[in-house]
Amino acid sequence: RKTWVEEGFTGVQRGLRFAMVREASKNSFRIGLFEPLLQAQTGGSRRASWRERLLAGGTSGGVAAVVCNPLDRLKILLQLEGRSFVSGAGGGGGGGGGGGGVG
Repeated sequence: RKTWVEEGFTGVQRGLRFAMVREASKNSFRIGLFEPLLQAQTGGSRRASWRERLLAGGTSGGVAAVVCNPLDRLKILLQLEGRSFVSGAGGGGGGGGGGGGVG
């Protein structure tokens, strides 16, 4: 609410571009890597077991997360831009801790 009052629509939407790029690229990696990884395991000659599908899905999702999470960090930093941080009990970089657990 405070962001809406102080910065309006553009303040609320800050970081949206990075979020959209992150989601598009993460989904591209997850969907795009799944079949090649599955075919590499089975040789493309037989139906994959549930274990092989699980491994291919986990691997493609893990690669997507590792590659795309820096975009999430950029989104958070962009959203925090423009806010003033109070240097006090938490030190000078009080606002940076909010993005540490995002992933």
